[in-house]
Amino acid sequence: MPFYHATSAENLSSILARGLEPRIGARSRMIGEEVPAVYLFQTMALLEDAIGGWLGDAFEEAGIESAALLAVNLSPELEARLICDGFSHSSSVAIPADSIQHIRTETLAG
Repeated sequence: MPFYHATSAENLSSILARGLEPRIGARSRMIGEEVPAVYLFQTMALLEDAIGGWLGDAFEEAGIESAALLAVNLSPELEARLICDGFSHSSSVAIPADSIQHIRTETLAG
């Protein structure tokens, strides 16, 4: 089952080449996150809902004008290590590039 992730379109080529690395981004710092992570959504609908709300707001605050939407197919071992907060899942383990597929790039309303 794929999971879904959104990032700045500027990061797309690097992610497709190197994978997703757990990090503490600006928004995570603001809410006190202390563990680097990659955040994933279980369905595209949940990801799109986040982009229409808090995630889209965070992108706008960061000056991000377009977002790359990604499908992430995790190995059973990586999927077993995910932590679920009820809305999204997080991985403190890097996700390899061969697990990631670009779905589309969207221009964000701004």
